[in-house]
Amino acid sequence: MTANEPLIELLTAAGRFVRLAGGLTTSDQPHAVVRALAILEENGELRITEFARLDRSSQPAATTLIGRLADKGFVERRKDPSDSRAVVVAITELGRTQLDEARGAAGRALAPYVGDVDEREIAAALASLTRLNEALGRNKQ
Repeated sequence: MTANEPLIELLTAAGRFVRLAGGLTTSDQPHAVVRALAILEENGELRITEFARLDRSSQPAATTLIGRLADKGFVERRKDPSDSRAVVVAITELGRTQLDEARGAAGRALAPYVGDVDEREIAAALASLTRLNEALGRNKQ
């Protein structure tokens, strides 16, 4: 096994876990909405081009999605403090509430299926993913 293979397997397993959780959740919010709100929560205010890059979507698709979120009051557009010609997008308190509710719905939907997985195993997995996320965050800057 190469050094990359465990990382590839982890990415595959994490993606599968997220897709399975998404299929079980009772949240009213589409996955794209939850994903967009999570990106903005994690990164703070962003220009649409940067949001599109992080979302791995086209700029027109990102603009449409952000427009839908703004219409619902989940995000707000502001002038970019570093360039008054540009606009940044930020999550609102209503958006944070929607994101928290979607995450809560996912957690409640998953709970009945993980009864035979020890809480210590879940905590260890969380700690490992947190360390990996921190390492990636430090190295991408």
